[in-house]
Amino acid sequence: REVGRLPVPRGEGASITTARGVLCVGGIVGLYGEAATNDCFLMRWDGNAVQYDQLPHLPAPVVMPGLAVHGDTAWCTVSNAIWKLDLAAGTAWERDREIEPSEQPVLVYQQDRLHYFKGSGGPGVVLEEHLGRTVIGASAVAMGDQHILFFGGKN
Repeated sequence: REVGRLPVPRGEGASITTARGVLCVGGIVGLYGEAATNDCFLMRWDGNAVQYDQLPHLPAPVVMPGLAVHGDTAWCTVSNAIWKLDLAAGTAWERDREIEPSEQPVLVYQQDRLHYFKGSGGPGVVLEEHLGRTVIGASAVAMGDQHILFFGGKN
């Protein structure tokens, strides 16, 4: 049974499960993917239907960003920086650190560290250095305190 629809058609954004709901950021919007967006919202189930809670916009539109969460803090890649948002406070995104930009990067939080893996964008790709290949557009999850599991993507 259908329980809800996105407010507008969208794709190529990022989403991640949080204690507050599913955080959705960026992507392209419109029936034919007319424009990139900096929109951010939480989707949550209230027992009857999906509810949408608007969050502060990212500083710029983003397509296929890296996204990670730990507790009430979310991080998202936007161009040449990682931005962070306090989900509890709901205040504006804050610039966390500079990065070398890449397409379809991976972010994963593990043991008090935020790991950034470049997707594509030239030499020095982090995964290539460690794995002997690139993984563009992969998903990742921390497995305990010593392993990160990557799945999907393209090498």
